[in-house]
Formats: sequence, structure tokens, C-alpha cells
Amino acid sequence: MWRENYESILNCADQSKYKNKVTTTLCNAKFDSGMHVSVAEVADATKNLRKGKSSGSDGLTGEAFIYSSQRLHILLSLVFTSTLTHGYLPKYMIASVIIPLIKKIKKTTCQLP
Repeated sequence: MWRENYESILNCADQSKYKNKVTTTLCNAKFDSGMHVSVAEVADATKNLRKGKSSGSDGLTGEAFIYSSQRLHILLSLVFTSTLTHGYLPKYMIASVIIPLIKKIKKTTCQLP
């Protein structure tokens, strides 16, 4: 089940249609050492996530990243470094859900002068 899910996400481009464009873009990419996100940085960031928060539009909570294995940190490092290098994020990675929260209003009295 998960294999098919990640295959469809990681291989989202129609290879026959975009293969030449993707290959050319990757070959011409200029890599800057400042655009590298290390595995240690990803591990640090996931370690500092807050627990008990709601999930994102993908259904993953912070706990999924906190308790994940080192393998996920490696994959996330590759994804983030690739994003910085190529300046591209797929649509599903920038989707968000905004939920307005209504705060309790304090009852105050207002006196007119």
C-alpha cells in the first residue's frame, strides 16, 4: 500500500511528456553548498516539533515525524535540498488547510462619557 502511494507521489511527472525537460533542467542546475539541508538538520527540526497538534492536509501529524526512523530524515534531506536547488515544489506540497479558531470573548462593560 505505502509503496504505491510513494511511487505515485515521487514519480508524479509523466515521463514521456516531461523527460527531456526534466533531464535538461537537472543537468543545467547549479548547485551551491549553501543550498544543502543535512540529515542532522532534519533530525534536529523533527526532534523539536510539538506533539499533540493537528495533522496537515496530508494527514501526517508531528508525531509521525518525531518517531520516524533515520531513513525518513535522509529522504526529507534529499527533498529539501532538491527544492532549494531547483526552486520547485509540487502542488501537493504547498496545499494548506486554514481553520479559523474562535476565541472566547471577555465580557466587558463599556461606559460612555
